Amino acid sequence: MKKLLKRKTAFLARIIENDGFLKDPILVDARTFTILDGHHRFKALRKLGYEYILVFFVDYASPYVTVSTWRKDHHVTKEEVLKRALTSKKYPPRTSRHRLVGVTIYPSFISLRELEKGSRYSTIECYDETLL
Repeated sequence: MKKLLKRKTAFLARIIENDGFLKDPILVDARTFTILDGHHRFKALRKLGYEYILVFFVDYASPYVTVSTWRKDHHVTKEEVLKRALTSKKYPPRTSRHRLVGVTIYPSFISLRELEKGSRYSTIECYDETLL
């Protein structure tokens, strides 16, 4: 399984590098800095050596953020997502499915050069919910 995830991350890194931009920001809880969506993009950008990554912060405790599961064999709650993000007991990839009700995240198409500069962005350490 880890081998497959490494290949998927490497493939995504090549796509991002060839495109020359990051289309979608990574979804992050503003209170705990837990990555909710975009783990593979996060890993791909780290693999490419980027220190700065575009994120979209949400208030995970708010009702406009919902969580369900892609897998029938797992029950997922917001509390469990945050708990597991801070421990070594990660969910398997593609377990949690986060949705924003009434919120649209528009594609950013931010240039990778801008991410290299990083001068306009804050650096925040994020917790990876599904460690690859």
